Amino acid sequence: MIEIFLSSDGKNTLHLQSESTQDLNKDLPYAKQLFKKMLEEYGTKKDQWAPVMGNGKANQLTEEDSNQNPLCSIHQERMVLKTGRFGQFMACPIKVDGEWCRGRPTKAVLKLEESIRKVI
Repeated sequence: MIEIFLSSDGKNTLHLQSESTQDLNKDLPYAKQLFKKMLEEYGTKKDQWAPVMGNGKANQLTEEDSNQNPLCSIHQERMVLKTGRFGQFMACPIKVDGEWCRGRPTKAVLKLEESIRKVI
C-alpha cells in the first residue's frame, strides 16, 4: 500500500507499506517514480520556502558596493563586507587591543543608502 501525504507547510511525504519483502520490492520502483514526480510537482520544503525566506541571498552585498559602504561610527573608516554564521554584514576593519571594533553604521544611514540604491 502506498500513501501520499501532501501538507500545506511543504512537508509532503510518501509512505510505502507491504506485507512481505517481495511485495515491497515490487512496489518500490513505482513508489520512487511517484516520489520523483511529487518532487517535480511540489518541490522540497526548502524549495517552497526559499522565495519567502530569501534563501539567505535576499540582501547580499557585492564587493562593488565597497566604495559606497557606510562609515564606522567610531573610526570614520569605510566598513567592510564580512560573512558570519547568520549571513553577510558590514563591520569596521579596525582591531583595537586584539578585539574588532564594535562600531556600527546607524540605521538611518543604512536605510538612506538602501533607498538610494533602489533609485539608481
